[in-house]
Amino acid sequence: MPGRSTPLELSAVDESGQFILPRIPTAFWIIDRDLTITTAYGPGFDSLSLHPELESVVGLDLFEYFKTDDPEFESIANHLIALTGRAVDCESKLRGRVAEVRLEPLRSKGEVIGVIGFALDVTDHRVLEEQMERAQQVDSMGALAGGIAHDFNNVLTAVSGFAHLALSEVEPGSAAEAHLLQVTHATELGAAMTSRLLSFSRCEKPAPRQLDVDAVVLDVEVMLRGMIGTRVRLVMDLDGALPSISADPNQLRRLLVNLAVNARDAMPTGGVLTIETRHAAGEGVVELNVRDTGMGMDENVRARLFEPFFTTKPIGKGTGLGLAAVQTIVSQCGGWIEVDTEPGLGTTFSIGLPTAEAA
Repeated sequence: MPGRSTPLELSAVDESGQFILPRIPTAFWIIDRDLTITTAYGPGFDSLSLHPELESVVGLDLFEYFKTDDPEFESIANHLIALTGRAVDCESKLRGRVAEVRLEPLRSKGEVIGVIGFALDVTDHRVLEEQMERAQQVDSMGALAGGIAHDFNNVLTAVSGFAHLALSEVEPGSAAEAHLLQVTHATELGAAMTSRLLSFSRCEKPAPRQLDVDAVVLDVEVMLRGMIGTRVRLVMDLDGALPSISADPNQLRRLLVNLAVNARDAMPTGGVLTIETRHAAGEGVVELNVRDTGMGMDENVRARLFEPFFTTKPIGKGTGLGLAAVQTIVSQCGGWIEVDTEPGLGTTFSIGLPTAEAA
């Protein structure tokens, strides 16, 4: 039959391939015109988890190998294209790995008698590329954050100055004085946050000191109530007798703000946000739990929750940096963070921060 490969022709290719391929981190295979696998070997089969026993692959046709009868199945369709005489280059995702695939027509006396396939595992290379891209994004965000923080700090200075002027003109003990004191307190917290943004843009390290987690939570309580709005009820369930931890207070405030904003956005029609602290004496940690009664998350979202720039919010509503920053802060404190969530059942972020004594 014209164009059909002979065992001799294919074996010649096999012998040359078997000498070279075991030395190259790739998978190599040959199919004939009937789409039957005549050869399969190379370390790439192992790294790509293509098949545990290569010997059992030889003799299968591609429909049997891929367990399908669909000729339009991507891998089979690409081999059929190569059998027409045209080389195919593509990228395939196989069982969580990424491979660059090359399908080359195998010719004898001008006739296409089969296809030679190569697959190179490039998963680690792709991961490095993504990490580099994210690092560049973070660098750019750092420069942007530095500029914004500098300008915003100027605004806060003006607000603080006018608030202090107004304080000198109101009746001591009046409601107006209480409101203005909250304004000055908020500007101080804002200034501390812009200071952290400026530090981030200059890659400065955090400045940890011994502190009481309950005191930090109470310090930002008024600001949190203003941020989450009237639809969300804030419940504080604090231990009241916690041992000190070693952390940067500004970073801990930032962590609480980010988690509160995340919880608020998960409860667009309202709900309950609970902030709870406990001392796990046997573990030497202070536990900080932030719980909401919002929409919760599925496993796919949960798996990517702490990825920089990953967000489920609409464009312009979120940067995808809030929870990544939370994870970084917890890590810098030597702690751990866990997430318990289900769609429709809310979300709980549980954070363990080593006590100063344990650290």
